[in-house]
Amino acid sequence: MRARTLLLAGAAAAVALGVAAGVMGRSTAWSFDPGLAVDGGLEQPLDVVLLDGDRLAVSDAGLGEVLAFDFKGVVAWRSAGPAEAPFGQPAGMVVDQGRIWVADAGLGRVVVLDEADGEVLEVLEITRVVDELTASVAAVAPADVARGDG
Repeated sequence: MRARTLLLAGAAAAVALGVAAGVMGRSTAWSFDPGLAVDGGLEQPLDVVLLDGDRLAVSDAGLGEVLAFDFKGVVAWRSAGPAEAPFGQPAGMVVDQGRIWVADAGLGRVVVLDEADGEVLEVLEITRVVDELTASVAAVAPADVARGDG
């Protein structure tokens, strides 16, 4: 298996380098400068996932968006989440069957995006029971999502 190298320029984008080790399987190198690809650059990138069609998606908590980039670092699409309630803090992501599942830590939910164009497909609100006697609930701030077998 040949590793794909992910090169990110700019101090803010360096956070995403830890995820780069998981981008495996092709010999092509990714190289882009977020300062050139996005007006003003990325502010607080938290996660990077590999998409079909040789693209990357980056969740940026500072911008409150998920952005997809092509090989040259050009923005293919960007999503601020649902129009009625934009992302609070997009964080961890996972891709499964053409969908990007985004943990929105700021608003306690998971937002499902279409991998092709970033369109919002579904919003899953997350709460947990704090007190079963009074049925009071509290918001949960998911920081990441994962895919399971089953």
